[in-house]
Amino acid sequence: MPVPVLNVENDSFAGISLLGVDDSKDPSLSTFPPTFSRDAFNVWVAVLESPEYLNVKEQTTSTTKRWYEAVRLYLRRCEREGEFPFRLSTQQSRNDMVMAYLKRARLTLVKYFEDAGFFEKVKIRRLQRTYLLNDDNLTIVVEAILQPFQDPTFNQWLRKMPLPRMLPSPGHPRVFERHLVNMPGIVVYCDTTREMVTKLGYRLTCPTKPVYPSSHKIPTNEQMSQFIESLLWIPIVRIKRIKGAGIRLF
Repeated sequence: MPVPVLNVENDSFAGISLLGVDDSKDPSLSTFPPTFSRDAFNVWVAVLESPEYLNVKEQTTSTTKRWYEAVRLYLRRCEREGEFPFRLSTQQSRNDMVMAYLKRARLTLVKYFEDAGFFEKVKIRRLQRTYLLNDDNLTIVVEAILQPFQDPTFNQWLRKMPLPRMLPSPGHPRVFERHLVNMPGIVVYCDTTREMVTKLGYRLTCPTKPVYPSSHKIPTNEQMSQFIESLLWIPIVRIKRIKGAGIRLF
């Protein structure tokens, strides 16, 4: 089941309802969202006391807007302090397994890109993420269009040992791939087919499919996309960024 591509440059937090909150009530200590990590409760307290939140609270009577601002500030403060913002129900063991895989996969990717020195060579112009679900697994595809560059040795550099150590894909001599053997299900690729449109990307295939946090209805593609984006993948990406990548959500 393909899930829609999201706009990765939009830093807004869509899907407040996914947090399990009642937005008829204001953000407070007693309305701490059940999907937030209890280890980050002090971050929530600091947000509610912050001048940024208090200013919004004074300027609007809309509880939805107050929640939006409180969540936005909470996510950014967690990012600064290195706290993972969300928790998943212990009953949702499949989601726990997905999170564990994605955390390890992200660390593996960051180490590969930084050790290979990719972003000393290239810069990202724009990117997109796609989520693909089937009955058994989740695949996350992140693909970046690189800024145009002139380097006739680049394809040769991609083959460099020990890193990047990428090889031409069978049948596509200008598409280079590297399967990261120390972590199953991760492929890094670079498509140099078009002279001025080089693409750099990676695919993660998690062997477990996530569970939507509501048993009352079957989620739409958009709801599933928001769930994966907001509660699973992006919080991990924000905490562990790739140095030099430029666009922080690669």
